[in-house]
Amino acid sequence: MLYLKILFQSVVGLLFLTLLTGIVYPLAVFGFAQAIFPYQSNGSLIIDRSGGVLGSQLIGRRYESAGYLKGRPSASEYAAGAASNLGPMDRRLKDREQSDDRQPVLLRFSSGSGLDPHISGDAARFQFDRILSERNMKEDQRASLEQILAKCGETRSLFRADKVNVFCFNRLLDEKTSDR
Repeated sequence: MLYLKILFQSVVGLLFLTLLTGIVYPLAVFGFAQAIFPYQSNGSLIIDRSGGVLGSQLIGRRYESAGYLKGRPSASEYAAGAASNLGPMDRRLKDREQSDDRQPVLLRFSSGSGLDPHISGDAARFQFDRILSERNMKEDQRASLEQILAKCGETRSLFRADKVNVFCFNRLLDEKTSDR
């Protein structure tokens, strides 16, 4: 009889905790996020004038054309959050590290999540020559790239370096070069 009482209490406790942590808590967090941070909780999506989604402010994406600023590499090709899990002795990591040692580190290695939409200002400037060449821009238009860089730059705190949102930069670059 004592065992049945203990079993009943255990099942009731399991059901209560499942309901609390599996339904009530996630719904409360979701509701709080929707009420306080609706833009961020819905993916920080950038919408064009016609209502179409251009991309997310918080998730990196791959740019195939050489006329765009390139972000950090992604082990998952930005399809899902996944790091490469390549260890320090892995040959593929060593090959990537030695592929172009003149290139800034942020352009050779992915972030922990593989979805980071930011690079450093130096990594962005490193790509300016290629962008100018691919878009048939003159050298004196480098200043306009610096202006875009300033508009898309972010500084979060004292301990983090300046960074540039690649999606923001490329979007403004398209707007600026389509005006020519």
